Amino acid sequence: MVTTEQAMRGLVRYLDNELITMLPAKGWQRAVCGTAVAMAAKNTVKLVETLKTNKYLVAIGVFDTGGAIAIEDVKNEFVKQLGSEGMVIDIPMIGSVTIHQSDVEKLYEYIVSS
Repeated sequence: MVTTEQAMRGLVRYLDNELITMLPAKGWQRAVCGTAVAMAAKNTVKLVETLKTNKYLVAIGVFDTGGAIAIEDVKNEFVKQLGSEGMVIDIPMIGSVTIHQSDVEKLYEYIVSS
């Protein structure tokens, strides 16, 4: 279990250090994505409160009643769902990024170490 604040810090660090590097170095996409990450980092309190109060996320067990995240359960299930070939994620205006199990493991490490 991790706090939502810890998860958001880890997510922002992952996006900044890993996801952005998957985008073209000289393309505008990296600048747009970097701006979005910076804006998200500034608004983590609002994002955290929005997530904590999402009844669906609480009902399926992502959050406990105290607002902590079952991060290991989420990671394990997501890795299973990805399979060995990964998954292509289309980011509007940015392009496509393929996420593999190793990326989920990296994200998990960023979160638990934040």
